[in-house]
Amino acid sequence: MNFPRSVRAFTLIELLTVIAIIAVLMGLLFSAMSGVKNSAAKAQAKNDIMQTVTAVKSYYSEYQKYPMVDTKQGGATDSSFGGDGAAAPNRDVYNVLRSIAEGVNSNHVLNPRKIIFMEGKEAKNQDSPKGGFKSQANARDFYDPWGRTYILCIDGTYDGMTEVFTLTYTDGNFESGNKVRTGVIAASLGQDGTVGNKGDKKLAGSDDVVSWQ
Repeated sequence: MNFPRSVRAFTLIELLTVIAIIAVLMGLLFSAMSGVKNSAAKAQAKNDIMQTVTAVKSYYSEYQKYPMVDTKQGGATDSSFGGDGAAAPNRDVYNVLRSIAEGVNSNHVLNPRKIIFMEGKEAKNQDSPKGGFKSQANARDFYDPWGRTYILCIDGTYDGMTEVFTLTYTDGNFESGNKVRTGVIAASLGQDGTVGNKGDKKLAGSDDVVSWQ
């Protein structure tokens, strides 16, 4: 005689335990993926920043001046571009480096030889640009992977040091106040969008990406 096998079903506690384990694993996976994604974004920002610095130095070698209007050359202060509260958008520099005849570089006045010192790519989402250039005419700013414009500071006084303006890190190893011994700096405030780690103004341990380190 054949007796039916007993079928053992999951108890409610066992089912809840499985669900909890899956939730924990998904949380760990999400956290790991977020970390990888942010690391990739920082690597892209570093690459963009170093390309910018190289392009500015190449322009200087070609024209014996920096890629900005004459009124900012040899004055009493350095100049900043991009970022919150900047005196000028960063397109004022990038249009010159990319040989785009718009704005301050109208008619290629600042790059008469029409040399392309930097190419760069356009952001995929033009409505909310990240990790590339905005393609709209007269608004071609360069955005970091988190959707904020890259910060540029250039040695307009030609004293061999560049003021970092709002990037006033307390551990920045600055010379002569808040200056870095270089002709140009470029920076991104990272994912949190603040100077330092959530605004603590400490470069060490922050997600900020700067060209001088």
